[in-house]
Order: sequence, then structure tokens, then C-alpha cells
Amino acid sequence: MYAFDQVGDDLFGENYLKSFQQDGVDTTHIEISKESPTGTATIIVNGRGENIIVITMSANAEVNEEVAEKHEDALEDAAIVMIQAEVSPKGNKRIFELAKDHDVQTFFNPAPGDPNLDKSILSLTDIICTNESETEFITGIKPETVHDAKKAAAEMITMGPEHAIITLGAQGSSCFSLQITLNARQGFEICGSPSLIGT
Repeated sequence: MYAFDQVGDDLFGENYLKSFQQDGVDTTHIEISKESPTGTATIIVNGRGENIIVITMSANAEVNEEVAEKHEDALEDAAIVMIQAEVSPKGNKRIFELAKDHDVQTFFNPAPGDPNLDKSILSLTDIICTNESETEFITGIKPETVHDAKKAAAEMITMGPEHAIITLGAQGSSCFSLQITLNARQGFEICGSPSLIGT
């Protein structure tokens, strides 16, 4: 597994690289910015399983079209590439264009939700995974129930993806494809997980 990213020349960046390497992630496609610090995300989760994320993009904002093209070789043997909206939109779009050139499946998680997301990236997306607010930003449909999520997924699928996964906080998540509902799972509480590292 490759990670394609940019970190700052700081303690956070150093720790990210070490953590990835310890987990067996190939970090040869992670660049170190001399201009910006490492981006950060502070995640706050309430008792209902809903979260708020505060993002500072910093070095991630420097991942543009040129940086994407510089690392195209990482896509040559890839089966799937997953991106999030934590790097520049132009960089993300170029990564997906290159992935399509190499017949690599594309997975888009538009976190953190941006109401001004350039939806044209969905035409390059095979699988999309959104939370409630991201779903509403993209479709205008607030997925308060699994039925609402199904309507929103159908709307997203008309924009390009073949599959849509919508996470519904404490209600769980649902996965939809062009023709059928693949899976709908109710949420459940997880207790006593001190070893949980990320989301």
C-alpha cells in the first residue's frame, strides 16, 4: 500500500511517516514541504456518535496537478486509489484522471465536507463514501433515514459513481449500487476501545 501525501518538515510530519512505515505503508510517495507545516485534523465525537472535524490543510494544500503527475508511477500496479478532500481539489482531480488512464478503480471520500465541492470529480469516481453533511452538500438531500440515504445515493450515482456508501452516524451505514441496495447496517456502540488510533 502506498500513501500519497505531503507533510511538513516538523515533528508531526516525522511522526506520520514513522507511523505509516510501522504499519507497512510505503511512504516513498509522501513529500516533505519546506513551505508549510503538516496538516492536522481535530476530531470531536459526541455521545450520539456524531463528529465534528476541524481541519488545517497546510502542506496538503500543496498537492497540485504537478505533484500528482510526479507520482503517476504509483498507479501503475494499483488496484484502487482512495482520495479525500484534504488536499487541493485540482490535485485530487488529476490523481483520478491519472488513475483512469491506468484502469485503476477510484474511491472518493469527500471529507471534510465542503459545500462548494467541485462535483465534476464524481464523473471520475467509481465508489463514493459520504457522511450525512457531505451527502447533503452533494445532493441537497438530508439523509435522516435509510430511505433518505437511498434517494441521496441514487442522486449521487447519476453523477458518475457506480457505488455509494453513506454513513449515518449512530444509525450505521448503507451501501448502494446502480441497481440494488447492497447492505444496510444499523449502528452499534463500541465500548472500551483504548487502542483505537484513527477514524
